Amino acid sequence: MTIRMLFQPLIFVVLAVPGCATVLQGYDVAVPLRNAPDSVRVFTEEGMELPLEGKLIMGRNGIVLAPEVRLRTAQDHTLLLRSGGTEKRVRLYRHLDIRWAAVDLLFFAVPSFYDAYTGCWNTFPDIDASFAP
Repeated sequence: MTIRMLFQPLIFVVLAVPGCATVLQGYDVAVPLRNAPDSVRVFTEEGMELPLEGKLIMGRNGIVLAPEVRLRTAQDHTLLLRSGGTEKRVRLYRHLDIRWAAVDLLFFAVPSFYDAYTGCWNTFPDIDASFAP
């Protein structure tokens, strides 16, 4: 048995396994809507309504339930927020989450290319969903 035969399974595993961000986070991320009214609805630029999830966070008035929307990390998004009769357009630009990049590069150099290509290293800032002027 040669050394090459010993390393072939290891090379296959390193090349076939996606990076840490893909395995642990996936292709989308939950983005909180700060200061959102109870009746807020979120739509994509194409008019598709996005489902809202909830998360407990510390707010000005104690612990509150903040709605979240899940967004694909590989692209920027334009969202339309509606509440009552008012609308607000929000443009979200993805930015690099250095924590995922550091973990990927620290442990596996090759799978980090997969995470970088698919955009799994990216994240979005919180959305200000207040409708105040």
